[in-house]
Amino acid sequence: MSQTIDASGLSDKYSTDVSVQLPAVRPEDPWAQMPITVALRSLGMPGGFWVLDDVRLTESLFDPIP
Repeated sequence: MSQTIDASGLSDKYSTDVSVQLPAVRPEDPWAQMPITVALRSLGMPGGFWVLDDVRLTESLFDPIP
């Protein structure tokens, strides 16, 4: 899964909180029990800056609505 964040509206003075929710991993999925990788890349011109302050991983149980 990927998510693109547009640079417009971002600030060099204030942090921006971004969340990504992934679908539940089922036991039969090939990636079950595999390490988690987070990749960040720039799509624009070279240069600029990156500030990565806090990356959080939270597990939540999926409770489907009947």
